[in-house]
Amino acid sequence: MYSVKIIQLGMISGNVYLLQSGDSFILIDTGLKLKRTILEKVLEGYGCTPEKLKCIILTHGDFDHCGNALYFRNKFNIPVGIHKNDSIVLENGDMFINRKKRNKIVGFLVRTLMGIEKFKPDFYLDELDNNLNQYGFDAKVIHTPGHSPGSVCIVTINGDCFCGDLFENVKKPQINTIVDDDVIIMNSVNKIMEYNIKTIYPGHGKAFLKQQLIR
Repeated sequence: MYSVKIIQLGMISGNVYLLQSGDSFILIDTGLKLKRTILEKVLEGYGCTPEKLKCIILTHGDFDHCGNALYFRNKFNIPVGIHKNDSIVLENGDMFINRKKRNKIVGFLVRTLMGIEKFKPDFYLDELDNNLNQYGFDAKVIHTPGHSPGSVCIVTINGDCFCGDLFENVKKPQINTIVDDDVIIMNSVNKIMEYNIKTIYPGHGKAFLKQQLIR
């Protein structure tokens, strides 16, 4: 059994999810760099200390989801994992480097104001035999590109789906409005819907039940 701590950092930051099983924790996404101090205090409040946090899982490489990945990797001395197709984002500090749809102005502003700290991840999610068992959690890693080439969902044995930016629930539960490839993201939606999912935890907005999703 495990529990889910939902950490909504507000502003434009993506949600952060802290999974706890006994004394072990896994952090799914790390939010916006500007929210680092808040996130640190929240983790401390939950008793998430360096020896208890096993790894950081990034659902994709956007700055509002991986903004604190390198910081917590160094502070907690733990591995960070991302899908290989989005590893290039972290290694180059550019979330648009592998996108089909590129906006030069937005790209410049993101790199200048939000900045992704460059580093090479410790492992690739697509090389874990699609599960997180080695980190103490019975969960599958499902490759769900479309928002970004390396986007993934984490689906647990209890039917929880941590979907990154595949779905959102800002105004209503729906497919994310920011799409890099319309055909590919629909294939990913159809793929993830085949799993026995009960609750979806989106990158932005509140958690919702699978049957509430508007496709």
